[in-house]
Amino acid sequence: MSTILIYPKTTCEVGCEYCFSKPNEKQEYDKEKMMIALKEEIRKDRILNNGHDPTVVLHGGEICFLPLIDLEYFLKELEGIGITCGLQTSLMGMTRDHIRLFKKYGVKVGVSVDGPKELNILRGPRNEIQNQKYQDELISNLQILKDENLKFGTISILSKANASKENLPILLEWIKDKKIEGRFNAMFIPTFNSQLSKWMLSCEELKNAWIEISKVSIKENLSNVDPTRDYIEALLGYNTASCSTSSRCDYATTVCITVLGNGEISRCDRCLQDGVYLRSREVKTTARSDILEKTECAGCKYFKVCSGGCPSEGIGGDFRRKTYYCDAIYGTFEYLEKQLRGMFPNIVLSMDDPNYKKNEPFNWSRNMQRGTRGNVPPKDHHNRLPPTECRENKGHVNTPHGDHMNHINR
Repeated sequence: MSTILIYPKTTCEVGCEYCFSKPNEKQEYDKEKMMIALKEEIRKDRILNNGHDPTVVLHGGEICFLPLIDLEYFLKELEGIGITCGLQTSLMGMTRDHIRLFKKYGVKVGVSVDGPKELNILRGPRNEIQNQKYQDELISNLQILKDENLKFGTISILSKANASKENLPILLEWIKDKKIEGRFNAMFIPTFNSQLSKWMLSCEELKNAWIEISKVSIKENLSNVDPTRDYIEALLGYNTASCSTSSRCDYATTVCITVLGNGEISRCDRCLQDGVYLRSREVKTTARSDILEKTECAGCKYFKVCSGGCPSEGIGGDFRRKTYYCDAIYGTFEYLEKQLRGMFPNIVLSMDDPNYKKNEPFNWSRNMQRGTRGNVPPKDHHNRLPPTECRENKGHVNTPHGDHMNHINR
């Protein structure tokens, strides 16, 4: 399934330090043209995915600044074709009218927040007084969502501001105390803002943060925490909806589709950093991962569940190369694999399948029917349980594209 972003690129006064939209880059939008293009993309995606719906997210700028009449237009039109829309927001500008629309259309809200107030310093206006006002508004609006029993998830960006050795314990306590479920992404450094690298975690720091977050989420029974859940599902062979694992995302035909304000179809909005908005007409290409499999990633144990990482994170700004967070990803997969094999010594994971093919998810039932782990008879085959019996199966409806939304049923 694809993730489709509705990207009117409205005015944004949030001003986060690490925003990967170019500063002051705004556009006019035509909601009718956008909706025509959006419905066509949904139609095509349903055909490609046997009738399953794509994840559709209102995104770009601060969506709460979109005029309410236009916000309801998008929500109502999508409801008319059976799509429940998601929405990513910093909660700046949220009002009771937004709450009313969220409830009326069952909107799955994603909140952008990096931790408690003292760790959330890279989000919000750069002016100290304005930032303080924003932090207070965010805390107040988060409480309103909870009081109104609205389902929401979070996206947090991991950096030295919230996941350094000194700050990580505070972040972990926040996750436990607030029962936070959502996505914890590594900081993306857009090509036009190399100064952000001062906030960037080393691969060792990022790996440690992801592992410690995994420990907390498992201990506290927080089942919708990513990348932990994404990585475990990839190891178990599930074809997850997230681009952070085995989707083999290509820079020309990204897994994520963006509907721009003029109705044109573009790539994942991370790719917009280079000023090129066009998208290849090819439905799916895997040229980058095909090359990486034979070069930088040749022989990597976890390539089947990683595919070289996000193209926009290519080393040296080169989308053809593997992600600069390779060591962190490898180390996190390694840790989670050890946990799975420790609990289920005879478990068959996706990289154990010698018949694994590109673009084809690992087939648990096929291996169960053969009773083999490759060509080696497994130990205690009859006591091995498929993944759906090993854990609560929550499905993938709330596991969308990694950088744009994470909406959790609370």
